[in-house]
Amino acid sequence: MNMSMDLDHDQLLQLHVSSSTLPRTIHDVFIYAKCNRWERRPLWDILRNLSSILEDQPWLVWGDFNCIINANERTGSDTNITLDMEEFNELVSDCGFIDLRCTGPTLHTRVLNGLQERLDRILLSPDWNGTSHLSRAPTGTYGMINLHLKLMRVKEKLKGWNKTVFGNIFDNLKAAELKVQHVEAAYVNQPDVPNHIAFKKAIAELTLATKIEEDFWHQKFAASGFSDPELQKSAIEFFSKYLSNDCTCLSFDGDSSIPQLPHEFNSSVLIQHPSLQEVKDVVFSIDANNVEGILSKLMS
Repeated sequence: MNMSMDLDHDQLLQLHVSSSTLPRTIHDVFIYAKCNRWERRPLWDILRNLSSILEDQPWLVWGDFNCIINANERTGSDTNITLDMEEFNELVSDCGFIDLRCTGPTLHTRVLNGLQERLDRILLSPDWNGTSHLSRAPTGTYGMINLHLKLMRVKEKLKGWNKTVFGNIFDNLKAAELKVQHVEAAYVNQPDVPNHIAFKKAIAELTLATKIEEDFWHQKFAASGFSDPELQKSAIEFFSKYLSNDCTCLSFDGDSSIPQLPHEFNSSVLIQHPSLQEVKDVVFSIDANNVEGILSKLMS
């Protein structure tokens, strides 16, 4: 059996164990968490990072977490530790840990002046139970643990499907934009049928990537409880106040990115049609080397 240390932290010790008798390398993480909630947060962040690094590998976390999962694991005290439990449960959910059940007395970790808590526990990664494949095979457990294991199977498959099918939607959008620029340049240099087809295909991929990003922000925005009409109303009110003379909503220390209208400005001119002379002046001011400039010369 071979054993080596991968990480030495003031709240955890990570080892990996390999042996000819084991089908895979096992990663052990020993925990001795801080008593304060704020001091435990760096530990939770490290465990979340390990969860992404050790994905699809069996690993277990055990030791003194100095925190409980639910109120039934604590008796003899009325202290409100709801936030502590919420952060601990978020960690367990984010990492997909399975909390091993214990036999015998459960409130035995700490006994002090009538206070009893279960602070020691063992958490397993989903791969310990063969949950890396979505199947209808029995889990070997019953009740809520059985349901938890089946949900973890679905969660792991959905994560893989999301990574494979969608990937990083923001990187995909940037890649689609660069592809359109590259294919468009090739089509301009050689406007043949294959380049035209490639250009149309790149445009379609960019449209799809843009639509996926828009759907992402729309869903995220809807989940926040802030509806589109509310956003529109808020935006209208903001810019109406900002463009008015009595604006106090923002201050740029004299350097405004959106100039305010002067007192004597007649806003009705904004909706008037331009005169022919104004149109001509604008068109003829375009650089003659541009396509628009060539058209202006033809017009003259």
